Amino acid sequence: MKHNYFLAPCLSLAFLLTGCTQTRTDGWYLVENHSADSLLKNPILTIADFQGLKMDSVSVQGKTTYFINGGTKPEKMKAFADATEKQIGKRIAFVYQGRVISDPMVNARIDTGNWEISFSNSKEAHEVFGDLRQRMGRQADMPVKNGQEVADQKLIYILPNAEPISYKQHFQYNDRLIKLHRKWEANGEADKKMALKDYPEYGELVAMGRCITAPLIIQLMLKEYRYLLPLYEAVQDSSLCASAEIEDAEQRLDETITLFVTKVMKQPRTRFKNDAEKLKAMKELVKEEYRPQSLSDAQLDAILLQYDYDLWKGVLQMNKSR
Repeated sequence: MKHNYFLAPCLSLAFLLTGCTQTRTDGWYLVENHSADSLLKNPILTIADFQGLKMDSVSVQGKTTYFINGGTKPEKMKAFADATEKQIGKRIAFVYQGRVISDPMVNARIDTGNWEISFSNSKEAHEVFGDLRQRMGRQADMPVKNGQEVADQKLIYILPNAEPISYKQHFQYNDRLIKLHRKWEANGEADKKMALKDYPEYGELVAMGRCITAPLIIQLMLKEYRYLLPLYEAVQDSSLCASAEIEDAEQRLDETITLFVTKVMKQPRTRFKNDAEKLKAMKELVKEEYRPQSLSDAQLDAILLQYDYDLWKGVLQMNKSR
């Protein structure tokens, strides 16, 4: 079972929960630690709380991934949003017939109540979808994005002095980027058969304009997303992009981040002598409450070294101010 993404501005490291040690009501649960035994006793949502259900799929080079998307009844949306806000950096798990079949990491408060489960097996996906539809009855035909209208006009401020992005835009950005990234990964690293600009999602993201630059530059810090630099350059002002004469991709990205920090965030970019010095500074930023409990010390160190100190400091400051 593949882990799915949960409105995440960036891809999360995942682990698979092996199952439940006791019979539980089907639904979504909070996960406390790196173990299925750490699921809290009571679900935050049960099937009786669901509203809207649909199935989708993405096929790349003969490999198909199936997705069940659902929503939450209006009266349960605030409880779900409050629970996910407390769970940021941790996981929630979907229990179905006594076992965990999905455990996405929560990267932001989920105001819309929307959720997603992914499958690599067509038979399993259709069986679960059919069973959920039958049990939900007429509620299954309600719109999945039942709460999006409420959140559409709210703004998300990701970095100081950077243009905010609305909830609606962020949902669109997240949806298109996930699809693009799945296709890009499926094409393999050795021989990309399509240029980035040839993916339909690339054009859709470019059409969204400069509002996506703040979440995008945060993702550019992660190694697996650095191929998206041309997307940033396509939507950002040229004065905030490195010179096209710089052929080395890593150098161009470093110069781009420097321009963003100095011109947009209006502060000098911090430079470190070595990884040890940077890691020490990053750990001062990322206190224990921000640390996903599923990560070992070595995994956490590897992740922290990928992020730019000043950009990550800006994210944390913005979250604190909100």
